[in-house]
Amino acid sequence: MSNPQRLTNGQSLLLELFHQDLTENDLQEVRFLLSRHFAQKARAEAQKYVLENNISQKELKQTTDSINENRTEYLRKIRKAKV
Repeated sequence: MSNPQRLTNGQSLLLELFHQDLTENDLQEVRFLLSRHFAQKARAEAQKYVLENNISQKELKQTTDSINENRTEYLRKIRKAKV
């Protein structure tokens, strides 16, 4: 028998808000709004980190380029560090 997990507060809120069926268009809009919200939060955190750590645009571009060139290896390192 599986162990059911408790819903997060976000999941509970969404269930309460959307207790009725939505159109496909409304579902796409909700996805878009949530994606935009979390992207804005991530962008703000990244900007805060860059400012607090005095990272130059040149350093940021070099790091970004390095990550993009070696994405698989970069993700492998992150996953290994979490274990």
